[in-house]
Amino acid sequence: MKKIRKKQRSVLLILVVSCIVLISDIVLIGINYYASQQALNHSLMQRAQGHMEGVELALGMTKRNMLQLATHFSGNKKLNLLFLEGKKAVAAEGSASPKAAEIRKKILSDVKSSWDEMTSKFDVRQLHYHLGPGSLSFLRVHKPHKFGDRMDDVRYTIVDTNAELKARTGFETGRVYSGIRGVVPIFVTDPETEKKVHVGALEVGTSYTKLLMLVSKAQGTGSAILLTKAHAERNMWPNSIKERFGDILQTCGCFIESSSRPLAETKEMISMAKNLALGSSIRKMEIIEKDGRFFTLYQEPLRDYRGESNVDLPVAGSTIIWDDVTLEVNKFNQDFQLNILYGILGFFIIEIVLFFAMRVERKIYEVGTLAGLDGLTGIPNRRDFDEVWLKEISRARRYNQPLSVVMCDVDYFKLFNDSYGHVRGDECLRKVASALSGSLHRSTDYVARYGGEEFVYILPNTTVEQAEKITEKARLAIIALAMEHKESSVSSVVTMSFGIASMVVIEPEEVKLIRIADECLYKAKAKGRNCAVSKQI
Repeated sequence: MKKIRKKQRSVLLILVVSCIVLISDIVLIGINYYASQQALNHSLMQRAQGHMEGVELALGMTKRNMLQLATHFSGNKKLNLLFLEGKKAVAAEGSASPKAAEIRKKILSDVKSSWDEMTSKFDVRQLHYHLGPGSLSFLRVHKPHKFGDRMDDVRYTIVDTNAELKARTGFETGRVYSGIRGVVPIFVTDPETEKKVHVGALEVGTSYTKLLMLVSKAQGTGSAILLTKAHAERNMWPNSIKERFGDILQTCGCFIESSSRPLAETKEMISMAKNLALGSSIRKMEIIEKDGRFFTLYQEPLRDYRGESNVDLPVAGSTIIWDDVTLEVNKFNQDFQLNILYGILGFFIIEIVLFFAMRVERKIYEVGTLAGLDGLTGIPNRRDFDEVWLKEISRARRYNQPLSVVMCDVDYFKLFNDSYGHVRGDECLRKVASALSGSLHRSTDYVARYGGEEFVYILPNTTVEQAEKITEKARLAIIALAMEHKESSVSSVVTMSFGIASMVVIEPEEVKLIRIADECLYKAKAKGRNCAVSKQI
């Protein structure tokens, strides 16, 4: 009986241990799955944001191109004089006067060859003369039979240009369709008074379509511009909405303004999205499956000309990008299946691998620290800085070159740590270090973590004026990180203060330059932080 009870206890112990191992195996697989999924999502998000940056870069170039073309036409004195005659004719007899019609014909005749060349080479869709103040259409070169309508409550690029007499660019939805526009004011010397007068504004515009097609071809992605129902109805004529878009897409309550892919494919992608946040100001990404393939669908809010300057206004819609990530998702699934297999083969084998992996990682960290790298941020540490500093001082003295040093630290970092916790604090320092490093482009420039939340630049052969420009770029890069800091009295996001010291003739007391930079840093804090104070010796 004792043997039986002993055997039963052994079996029970084996079962308990087996259950512990099985549960541990399942937990480990679950943890691995979650961590791998998070890493995959992070990687795909970065990839999607990179594609979106390509669209934004192309948009900026397109805006500049439109402005350049508008500036080109606005420099034609003959056309400007005709435009002035037209303004006088409209003022005297109205937009439909015979004299105004004759002037429109003359402008069309003079501009036709340039307009045809422009439309063929630059994918330009609109060339539009507007009378000020406000926005009274005088001549649509692209649609000359339509004129005389006033668009003060829609075409704010025109209204603002005529009001402030300054050129501007922006995306805007008109009565018929949307466009990327460049607008310039037109001035001319009135032959009657011999005084320079403002006549109106000249607009050159294009659509998103060509831009999206070029970027998508380069990136291998699909992309589209979606407009909310409210935005379209607020700006466009009802019959224009019907002619341009047809029926609204019920799956998103939106209209497809432009797309780099066939309309059917774009509609299908939108219909498969489960969490499309059209009309919101958030950025989102989701993974969708279509015919055994996987795609990321990434969206960012689309703001028009007014929305860019006033974020309280509703967004115009969304810019979406979809990207085939089948290889990445399949690899993730295969890796997960292998993880299950490894779990079946034995929890202890995995534990041993993890144990050695952790030891290797620790060794790498220790080697990196001994090599002069800061363990948290990955940039050079204080000990490495001290060595480099002595070398740069010696080099500046030897070649009689100026030398600048910049001390900087995160504003109200202790309050940030207290409010968000040390994990977020460490993440903040890592992002700050990356942004500071990214703001330097010369191979000779150097940044290190000086201690705590304090960092230091060494800028060889750099005058105080040059150092101020580099520092301002770094200051803006920190703000661009948009890390929330609700405890800061300077800004709602994390900011930094900078102290710059520059020495033209290197003196023997090299530590003096660091001390002066540190004093300038304290002066920057006294000024209110999020700024730089410099001094040249």
